[in-house]
Amino acid sequence: MRELAAQLPADARRVDLGGRVVLPGFVDGHCHLELTTMHLAYAVSCFAPPHASLEEICRSLAARATGVAPGAWIVGRANFSLDLWVDEHRTLSRADLDPVTPDHPTVVFTGLHQCTLNTRALEVTGLLSEPPPRGATLDGPSGRAMELWAQLPLPSYGVDATAAALRGLGTELFTRHGVTSIAEIPFTSDGIRAYQALHRRGELPFRLGLWYHVPRLCDVDDLAGLGLEGGFGDDWLSLGGVKIFVDGAGFDATGNDFEHLQWTQEELDHAVWTAHAAGLQVLMHVAPTSVRHAPVRLQLRRRLTRPGVLPALDASPHGLSYPWQQRLHWDATRGGQSIPRNLVRRRSPNTGRHGGRSGRTRRP
Repeated sequence: MRELAAQLPADARRVDLGGRVVLPGFVDGHCHLELTTMHLAYAVSCFAPPHASLEEICRSLAARATGVAPGAWIVGRANFSLDLWVDEHRTLSRADLDPVTPDHPTVVFTGLHQCTLNTRALEVTGLLSEPPPRGATLDGPSGRAMELWAQLPLPSYGVDATAAALRGLGTELFTRHGVTSIAEIPFTSDGIRAYQALHRRGELPFRLGLWYHVPRLCDVDDLAGLGLEGGFGDDWLSLGGVKIFVDGAGFDATGNDFEHLQWTQEELDHAVWTAHAAGLQVLMHVAPTSVRHAPVRLQLRRRLTRPGVLPALDASPHGLSYPWQQRLHWDATRGGQSIPRNLVRRRSPNTGRHGGRSGRTRRP
């Protein structure tokens, strides 16, 4: 330390940390920052705890309804696996929501991929009479749905309100915990405008790269045609590329395995290589859960092993060809779920503990 201190210029600022450790800022490489902060700031909090029951959650939704004009959406946000946290030991249903918000389309998200809608929401979205869009599933009697989060006509809060939530909650949730750079998947055009407004005012609490969700925010051909390449911007706010959800959570609204494929192979090929040729990095959500789709996924992984294309890591037991992927899967499932041998490529005996000449996965 004395040698380093001797190299500092005379006017350098010196801070006595009192024995504390200084670390570089952390990078969050996958974040739904806008969606998270907007839900926390403006949606009805349905988390358990503090709620102990579905009845208490419904009372909170009813209280919000008293201050909202009839016909306006009510959005609630609850935790993953809500059934494990409430007295009823089940998640919300359409029958729970209808009595408390009969005049308001209402959706309660339990995580991102799963939600419950009341009858009014099903009516205004046409889901009572029409099938859900490709890649989504709906159990009509219960109102429980999967992968509708990007399809619902959720309320807009405006650029200023969005910026306030991003700045305040962004600082609280990220900056104060050492996160200084975020790879963000913006949810709305208001969010993108809010990031730019904060940037102009010098109020961004972290560095941001934006990966546009296609096709929700824009068509990949339109974005590529603008001529903007990944990295356009500056150190604080820049374009990263595009985010593609190839599928969803891997189970339907009733908990059964289901592949929420949102693209045909031809559409996916076109989107990936259009973005790649335009200099836009591709992030992909790929979470296979079924053996019957393993050949498709393995083909997808082979096609994506090229520069500029980064398929998102999943914790599925299928199609994990590399030792580090298998190790992460083992850690995630605590060894309770084996990897089918026929889906693990044969590798050199020197590739580590998870890949031998037989292609068999061994316990760490």
